[in-house]
Amino acid sequence: MNLPYDPEHPPQEPPPGCDRLLWMIAYQVHVDHQPGPDGRCGARTCRIGSFVWPCHAAGLAGRGFLGAVGAWAGLDNGRPASRWTSNVPRHWLPGGAT
Repeated sequence: MNLPYDPEHPPQEPPPGCDRLLWMIAYQVHVDHQPGPDGRCGARTCRIGSFVWPCHAAGLAGRGFLGAVGAWAGLDNGRPASRWTSNVPRHWLPGGAT
Protein backbone atom coordinates (compact mmCIF):
# COMPACT_ATOMS: atom_id res chain seq x y z
CA MET A 1 0.00 0.00 0.00
CA ASN A 2 1.35 3.39 -0.93
CA LEU A 3 0.05 5.96 1.55
CA PRO A 4 0.44 9.65 0.69
CA TYR A 5 1.46 10.44 4.28
CA ASP A 6 3.53 9.08 7.16
CA PRO A 7 1.08 7.01 9.24
CA GLU A 8 2.99 7.70 12.47
CA HIS A 9 3.02 11.48 11.86
CA PRO A 10 0.08 12.44 9.63
CA PRO A 11 0.01 16.07 8.49
CA GLN A 12 -2.70 18.44 9.64
CA GLU A 13 -3.68 19.22 6.05
CA PRO A 14 -5.00 16.24 4.11
CA PRO A 15 -3.13 15.03 1.04
CA PRO A 16 -4.70 16.01 -2.29
CA GLY A 17 -7.66 13.85 -3.24
CA CYS A 18 -8.61 12.85 0.31
CA ASP A 19 -11.98 13.35 1.97
CA ARG A 20 -11.16 16.62 3.77
CA LEU A 21 -13.86 16.46 6.44
CA LEU A 22 -13.04 12.90 7.47
CA TRP A 23 -9.32 13.71 7.51
CA MET A 24 -9.81 16.77 9.73
CA ILE A 25 -11.93 14.83 12.22
CA ALA A 26 -9.41 11.98 12.30
CA TYR A 27 -6.57 14.48 12.77
CA GLN A 28 -8.25 16.14 15.75
CA VAL A 29 -8.89 12.78 17.41
CA HIS A 30 -5.25 11.83 16.65
CA VAL A 31 -3.97 15.02 18.30
CA ASP A 32 -6.26 14.64 21.34
CA HIS A 33 -5.33 10.99 21.96
CA GLN A 34 -1.54 11.02 22.27
CA PRO A 35 0.40 9.08 24.90
CA GLY A 36 1.17 10.82 28.17
CA PRO A 37 4.48 10.52 30.05
CA ASP A 38 3.05 7.62 32.07
CA GLY A 39 2.13 5.58 28.96
CA ARG A 40 -1.58 6.25 29.31
CA CYS A 41 -3.66 8.21 26.83
CA GLY A 42 -3.43 11.94 27.52
CA ALA A 43 -7.01 12.76 26.51
CA ARG A 44 -9.15 13.86 29.44
CA THR A 45 -11.86 11.34 28.59
CA CYS A 46 -9.33 8.50 28.57
CA ARG A 47 -7.57 9.75 31.72
CA ILE A 48 -10.81 9.33 33.65
CA GLY A 49 -10.89 5.66 32.70
CA SER A 50 -7.08 5.26 32.96
CA PHE A 51 -6.88 3.86 29.43
CA VAL A 52 -3.44 2.73 28.29
CA TRP A 53 -2.28 4.20 24.98
CA PRO A 54 -3.08 3.40 22.27
CA CYS A 55 -6.67 3.78 23.35
CA HIS A 56 -9.64 2.85 21.21
CA ALA A 57 -10.00 6.44 19.96
CA ALA A 58 -6.36 6.50 18.77
CA GLY A 59 -7.11 3.44 16.65
CA LEU A 60 -10.25 5.05 15.30
CA ALA A 61 -8.23 8.11 14.27
CA GLY A 62 -5.85 5.90 12.31
CA ARG A 63 -8.71 4.15 10.58
CA GLY A 64 -10.22 7.58 9.87
CA PHE A 65 -7.06 8.56 8.00
CA LEU A 66 -7.25 5.37 5.98
CA GLY A 67 -10.92 6.00 5.24
CA ALA A 68 -10.19 9.56 4.12
CA VAL A 69 -7.56 8.28 1.71
CA GLY A 70 -9.69 5.28 0.66
CA ALA A 71 -9.57 3.79 -2.81
CA TRP A 72 -7.40 6.68 -3.98
CA ALA A 73 -4.43 4.94 -2.33
CA GLY A 74 -5.42 1.52 -3.56
CA LEU A 75 -7.13 0.34 -0.39
CA ASP A 76 -9.67 -2.35 -1.03
CA ASN A 77 -11.67 -3.05 2.11
CA GLY A 78 -13.16 -6.12 0.45
CA ARG A 79 -9.82 -7.91 0.63
CA PRO A 80 -8.67 -9.75 3.74
CA ALA A 81 -7.15 -7.35 6.25
CA SER A 82 -3.78 -9.09 6.29
CA ARG A 83 -3.22 -8.27 2.62
CA TRP A 84 -3.33 -4.46 2.86
CA THR A 85 -2.41 -3.63 6.43
CA SER A 86 1.21 -4.79 6.51
CA ASN A 87 2.59 -1.25 6.69
CA VAL A 88 -0.14 0.25 8.87
CA PRO A 89 0.61 0.65 12.59
CA ARG A 90 -0.93 -2.21 14.59
CA HIS A 91 -2.72 0.12 17.00
CA TRP A 92 -4.80 1.45 14.09
CA LEU A 93 -6.30 -1.97 13.40
CA PRO A 94 -9.18 -3.63 15.21
CA GLY A 95 -7.81 -5.60 18.14
CA GLY A 96 -4.29 -4.34 17.47
CA ALA A 97 -3.70 -2.28 20.60
CA THR A 98 -0.27 -2.67 22.20
